[in-house]
Order: sequence, then C-alpha cells, then structure tokens
Amino acid sequence: PKKQMMTGVDEYEGLMLAMMNPAFSPPETGLKLAPEGLYGKDVVSNPEEAQKIFYEKYTEGVDKSDELALKKKLCEAVGDEFFNVGVLQAAKCATKHGNDVYLYTFAYTNPNGFGMWDGMLPFKAAVHCTELRYLLGEGVYSAFEPNEEDLKVLELTTTLFSNFAKYGNPNGKENNSNKWEKYSLEKPERHFRISYPTCEMRDVYHEGRIQFLEKLDGDSDKYQELVYGKKTSAKI
Repeated sequence: PKKQMMTGVDEYEGLMLAMMNPAFSPPETGLKLAPEGLYGKDVVSNPEEAQKIFYEKYTEGVDKSDELALKKKLCEAVGDEFFNVGVLQAAKCATKHGNDVYLYTFAYTNPNGFGMWDGMLPFKAAVHCTELRYLLGEGVYSAFEPNEEDLKVLELTTTLFSNFAKYGNPNGKENNSNKWEKYSLEKPERHFRISYPTCEMRDVYHEGRIQFLEKLDGDSDKYQELVYGKKTSAKI
C-alpha cells in the first residue's frame, strides 16, 4: 500500500559525532581518517583513490591553517555520510514507488541549549536530535528551559508533525497554504527548511554536496553490489 512519509535531518547532524571523537583531532586528520573507514577495500575496488577524492572534495578551497573551517568541513563530511545522503536516497526511493514524501531540514537552535557540551563545540547549530526539544519538550543535551522564541518554534514544529500524523500532510487537513510542498524527483534536492522566524522551501540540499557522494558511491562496483545488489563496471 502507498504511504505518506515525513523524513529529514538536522542542519549539522555530524557536529556532535565529529567533535566528540578524539580520533578526529586535529580536524584535517579527521578528514583523512573518516574516508578510510567509509571507503575501505571491503567497500570499493580502489580504496586509496576513493579516499583521496573524498578528502580533496571536503577540503576544496579551504585554508588548511584555518582550524575552524576544517572543523566545519569535518562536521559536514560526517553528517553527509552518516545521515544526509541516506535520508535523501530514502526520499527518492519512496517517491519513485508512488509514496507522498515530505522532506525537511531542521535548522533552528538555541545557542544556550547545549549544557555541558557548550564549550566543546566550535560553533552552534542544529545537531542530531535538536528537533526533539521542539517535538517532545525534552532537552536531550541539557534541561529544556524554553524562552519565548523556543516556545514559538515548539508550537510551529509540533503543529507540522501533528498535522502529518493526523492528515498525512504537514500543511493540515485543508492543505490551503501548501507551504510545504511534496517531494518531487523533478527537483530532487528541494526540501522544507524549518527555522525561525521563517520556514521556506529551498532548492539546494546541504549545499549540493550529496550529489558528489552519490556519484562517488555510484562509481564503485563493490558499493553498488553490497548496498543495492547491482553489478556495475568499476571506476573506483
């Protein structure tokens, strides 16, 4: 049977994972180490080539002496590989099979809501599970003590999710606004960005980086066979 599906990610899914892993410090080491675990000889035919392509992509145009910039890139790389690419592919697959999909990125955060982790993060952003604060009223990383703006985001988020749970559409029963468009394969990166004070549809998903990963994975015969059961001609 056809189903309705809401799926999405936080803006910086990899921020906590990357910064809490001592093996990823300094960040340039992390950007070299991450692809070693992701693109080993058990996954791709030419691991050294795949790892080199990955590292060069995520450090492209970055000043190697700028540690903050490298940390940001490391967080993007970890988030892309472990969350962002899989969620986008799930949206594509479900849509391909005729299901109604609503894809989102949750991009709001209260910078004072990280508790004991506050001093460990190089920058503040919506991280893995941030939206739970605004769905369940649970702090996750610290006690949830909402200010006025937090309460507005909570009202917004719970309305979107409860509408979907009740009606299969986050816009509500009447769907008069159609502010949150259904996902379409014609615009495969278009998604709804949940933030404050403005929520909006956007055409580019995570700065277009996922196209690179899909190509990198698609060029690997072993990856395609392991994940999808497909046999392809090897490029890497």
